[in-house]
Amino acid sequence: MNGDRALLVSIDGVAPRFVTPAVMPNLVALARVGASCFTAQTVTPSLTLPAHLSMLAGVDPATHGVHSNTPAPVSGAQSTVLALARSSGCTTAAVHTWKPLDAVFEKDATDQRVVIGDGYDPDDDDRVVREATARLRGGVDLAFVYLGGPDLVGHANGWGSAEYVAALGSADARLGQVLAAAGPDRHVVVTTDHGGTGTDHAAGAPTDLETFVVARSSRLIPGSGWAAASILDIAPTVADLLGLAADAAWEGRSLVGSEEPLVDVVIALLEAGAEVTYGERVTMLEHALQTAAVALAEGGDDDLVLAALLHDLGHVLGDAGAWGLPTHAEVGARALQPLLAPAVVEPIRLHVDAKRWLVATDETYEAQLS
Repeated sequence: MNGDRALLVSIDGVAPRFVTPAVMPNLVALARVGASCFTAQTVTPSLTLPAHLSMLAGVDPATHGVHSNTPAPVSGAQSTVLALARSSGCTTAAVHTWKPLDAVFEKDATDQRVVIGDGYDPDDDDRVVREATARLRGGVDLAFVYLGGPDLVGHANGWGSAEYVAALGSADARLGQVLAAAGPDRHVVVTTDHGGTGTDHAAGAPTDLETFVVARSSRLIPGSGWAAASILDIAPTVADLLGLAADAAWEGRSLVGSEEPLVDVVIALLEAGAEVTYGERVTMLEHALQTAAVALAEGGDDDLVLAALLHDLGHVLGDAGAWGLPTHAEVGARALQPLLAPAVVEPIRLHVDAKRWLVATDETYEAQLS
């Protein structure tokens, strides 16, 4: 054991498409100083128990053999990251609600294990925070903390409902308390098990499978990101941050070292537009630079100039045809909203609607269009 300490937080049922700086400021602040991927993927079936076993044991349900939320014998030779850490001399703790989740852990995986309630009372998350805070301040080397509120509200009111968005804010506030107890020097990984669609997440729709990973560590480039990540990568990443060798049976990979500065990622996407014209006399890169220049000349502030520069980024991010991606405004805004302010994101999201309104109401504007 080299003295490193880590915290792994799972917030059940967080669909990344609803994460913004306004809704989850603590998570976004963590991403801005660390590394993130808001297009990560969970496993199929996208259920809480199989997904958490995959998260903590680094293998697909086809390997561990748990395919429902009913606890069942675990297949395969893999260990959870907590059991691996404990066998390597680390002290470990797990604090969670929802009793079936306890079946994920081996009997010898933790020095301390706290299971609070049956997992169906959102207020139980407050007790989780208190118990987790005590263990983090007590110096445990690796702590796993589970918050279940957003999933409960998603099932009751729907993913994307006002109640669900409020639950994300509550979970984020609790995350802030846990991060404060963890301190600035502890390695931190925050993730989720699945997204959600309507009032469920079991169908395996893209919105069920999309998750996120956010990590902060002295070993990660600040303000960086991963192009892709899997729930199978969580255990190897946590082990790596602790300085431990991965379990040979794990199917995921450590994300440490594969992150790229987000500024470089965005510039690369803009530069990719230099090869695309969509039948116009200018490339997409030239169009982006011209739009930003006009915004600057017209007295736009930094946020508006940045929005102008990035407004067509969705064409590059999506599967565009010969005339571009019709939904590029939403695709671009959705990709940028977890990390950028609404003053940047919303003009991007609305610029196509704004153009359509101008076409419908201003003949002189329409006449200028190609």
